[in-house]
Amino acid sequence: MSYILSKSGRKMPCPKNKFRVRLDSNRKCINDIKEINQWLIDQTIAECKSNNDDYNLCLFKDENVKNLPDGSIALMNLYLFGDADGVNLVIHEE
Repeated sequence: MSYILSKSGRKMPCPKNKFRVRLDSNRKCINDIKEINQWLIDQTIAECKSNNDDYNLCLFKDENVKNLPDGSIALMNLYLFGDADGVNLVIHEE
């Protein structure tokens, strides 16, 4: 099973596509991006709960994957990984 470590050291399971976006068609691309964004929302909420961080939980719990601004994505990456772009992720295998 693949996982990623959050900034706090919590193990997060990788999304099933492991951050790969298919470019075969516009619909596949949009669906893959939505799946990754939903994973990001879910993991950010789980991180807030594990840290007992009610303030940030209030910020993130109402995010909608259908209308997710770039600023929210950057803030969630910053909260989870300490990097607004989330580009330095290391996928671990068990």
